[in-house]
Amino acid sequence: MSVTSNGCTQPLSESAFLNVNPLPTATISGTTTICPGNVATVTFTGTPYATVTYTENGGPNQGIFLDATGNALLITPFLTASSTYTLVSVTSNETCSLSLSGVAVINVIPNIEPTFQFQQAITICQYDSINPYLPTTSSNGITGFWNPPVVSNALVGT
Repeated sequence: MSVTSNGCTQPLSESAFLNVNPLPTATISGTTTICPGNVATVTFTGTPYATVTYTENGGPNQGIFLDATGNALLITPFLTASSTYTLVSVTSNETCSLSLSGVAVINVIPNIEPTFQFQQAITICQYDSINPYLPTTSSNGITGFWNPPVVSNALVGT
């Protein structure tokens, strides 16, 4: 190693020890679709013991700590609208930091009540299957099944 000063180069006989920490890493996963009122799990993975900074729906920065295996789970609150979780950065050893990109999108699908338009009354016998008589696709395109599938005096169908 040498030093140059005022155009003159002088060799150095001193030594220095550098401890070079690797840059931390982190990823996010958990994109899914859920029904209103349910929760979802967002998974963060990366450098063990690192702190991952993320935002929810573009809000303020939040942090989550990765465990010894480099994992952290975030259980969302009960959601009624879609949410986007976006990576911002990861920091390890409180000295090394890296900006990140990545998202997990929790899509909340709306509950749509099926509508049926019956033209006439339907007459069937007790314990008959209702499947040949009642539609399994509603007027607004929702497909499902009737429960119970058999008519009984003791049960009311839905």
